[in-house]
Amino acid sequence: MIDHFCVLLKSGIVLFAKTFAPLVDAPVDALIRDVLLEERMGETSYTSGAYTLRWTTAPDLGVLLIVAYQKILQLAYVDEMLEMARAEFSALLTAVPVGRRCTLYPCAQFEPAFLSLLMRAEKSAQLARVNKAQRSFKETKKFAQSKAGSARLVKGGAGADDDDGGGKRAAGGAADDDGGDGGGGGEEEEADEGEEGEEEEGEEEEGEDAADGASPAAVQKKLARLAAARGGGGRGARGGRASGARGRGGAKRDGAAGGVVEGKPSAGESKGGKKGKELRTWHGGAPDESKTLNLSAEGQKRAPTELSAAKLSKMREAFGAHPDGKAAPVDLDAPVEAVADAEGGDDDGDGDDDDDGAAGSAAAGVATRGSGTSRTAPSASSSSMFGKALRRLNLAREIDDEDLTPVLAAIKDSLMSKNVAEEIALKLCDSVGTSLRGLKCASFTSVRTMAMRALEDALTRILTPRRTVDVLAEVSAQKLRKAPYVIVFLGVNGVGKSTTLSKVAYYLRSNGHSVLLCACDTFRSGAVEQLRVHGQCLDVPVFEKGYGRDASQIAADGIAYAKQQGIDAVLVDTAGRMQDNEPLMRALAKLVNANRPHLVLFVGEALVGNDSIDQVTKFNQALMDLSGVREPRLIDGMVLTKFDTIDDKVGAAISMVYVTGKPIVFVGVGQTYADIRNLNVKMVVKQLVK
Repeated sequence: MIDHFCVLLKSGIVLFAKTFAPLVDAPVDALIRDVLLEERMGETSYTSGAYTLRWTTAPDLGVLLIVAYQKILQLAYVDEMLEMARAEFSALLTAVPVGRRCTLYPCAQFEPAFLSLLMRAEKSAQLARVNKAQRSFKETKKFAQSKAGSARLVKGGAGADDDDGGGKRAAGGAADDDGGDGGGGGEEEEADEGEEGEEEEGEEEEGEDAADGASPAAVQKKLARLAAARGGGGRGARGGRASGARGRGGAKRDGAAGGVVEGKPSAGESKGGKKGKELRTWHGGAPDESKTLNLSAEGQKRAPTELSAAKLSKMREAFGAHPDGKAAPVDLDAPVEAVADAEGGDDDGDGDDDDDGAAGSAAAGVATRGSGTSRTAPSASSSSMFGKALRRLNLAREIDDEDLTPVLAAIKDSLMSKNVAEEIALKLCDSVGTSLRGLKCASFTSVRTMAMRALEDALTRILTPRRTVDVLAEVSAQKLRKAPYVIVFLGVNGVGKSTTLSKVAYYLRSNGHSVLLCACDTFRSGAVEQLRVHGQCLDVPVFEKGYGRDASQIAADGIAYAKQQGIDAVLVDTAGRMQDNEPLMRALAKLVNANRPHLVLFVGEALVGNDSIDQVTKFNQALMDLSGVREPRLIDGMVLTKFDTIDDKVGAAISMVYVTGKPIVFVGVGQTYADIRNLNVKMVVKQLVK
């Protein structure tokens, strides 16, 4: 049973509502906030708390119909009921003048019709459930997990199931009546038994085991091969001796397991006992250089890493810093030259001059827009071309799936070529199709033009953040509370977390804030030294405790030190890790949730496509699942690095924002400290729809 049904205008005005059970936590409001305003209409359902919500639209009337029910239920009739309700309510609303539709609530005349169609949908689902044919045992998962089911899957997959199940039933059950001697099933069993030799009638089960590869002889062969692969212990398995067999090396081994019992020592041991691990001496290095580089011993004095004045000046020049360490103002809204250069060509974005360019490209696969020429396959006849032209210019025609399919296919291919993940491209196309289906074409406007305009609006709404992250304002507000503002940078290996951290430090210093760099990457060799160099170039302090320590405790000590010294912001560098490495993700979740930073930034590359979804989703999920607290700290925003190298392939931005719903706070556009920008939403949208 559903809990709630309502009909809304897209402006938010309620036209009809029927509640069967009180709702908790306003799931309809959550749907509007997280799906409708975020342009996710391509999705089919939404879960909010204890509820699942499904919806449908009537685009020509601007009406949205929503159903909410308990998520533990599986209601098969909801989609059918929504379609019937849409048709019924659309007929009712069409008869109402446009000016009076906003005052239609509570629309009591629709309630009897709605209750009637709801009852019909429930009865239809109940009858379908009663009349559903019961599955045979061989069609169940339990049979597939059994010994016989596994054997059939090995022998032939689904085809074997069909032969053994459906074929025997089609033969009138002859195989069951005759004990396996009649029908196709009996012949198959005889063929299987023939592979192992003739068997007695009373040993039919043993014959099936032999056919399945589970006979004692087959087991012995497999054990022998396994023991041989482990190092020469196979003779014990073949000869039937469980232990005491001599291997090739003369050592006494366990025949099945191949483990050394006695004899000569293994290769990893010496006569004098186990040899300790030695530090590597690189070519050309001094004999005692390894001791200087080893910073893991307790209480060991670290080698000085202070740069000379000349070297420090060169480093600052290379990173674009001032020779004396001062930070120049950074313009976050300056254009990105590399991406701006890719905006050449047809940049009107609506495609009025080539109405069927995208559709023709999808159908023929030979249209080219960059050169200004278009070559399409010739049509079957001139009359069909004339008919298509008339169809495009038919002003009273409603847009249907026949019109949308080629256009949406071309849009999907275009988005994927711009590095948008395939899953996100499909959802965007579904959203555009949902918003256009049933609408009437405007005067002398093609379906492709309307689709591109709808796509542009959708992309703009997705990339425009619900919450703007103003780092400078938040640092200033935290400064008034006499406490440092903490930012944690996290991400996979090699995306540029340390470099991005130094750019943000430069940006904060250029606006008059004091900064502390906290070196919590205690895993990667050279990570602490890299942060020291950045600290000297930026003339900011670095809090570090070397390698092999608890990163969470280092961050806590660094934050406490910054509070004592009156420092405005603490930027925490973390070790790169893959999203599937649970031990490292658990340590990261501990660092984030134990120190409760004000801002958690995920650093990702602008070059990745489908992998961007996997990375940011699993990082966010790990912070939630492995935190051990009721309200875990999750990712607040993202930073895209190497944005100056992608030309018009800006799709990673839309993929990551669509999945997380979080804004892109900064983009990296170069190698110097000043090469950091805000995301230009208009520029990204222009590149995606070009």
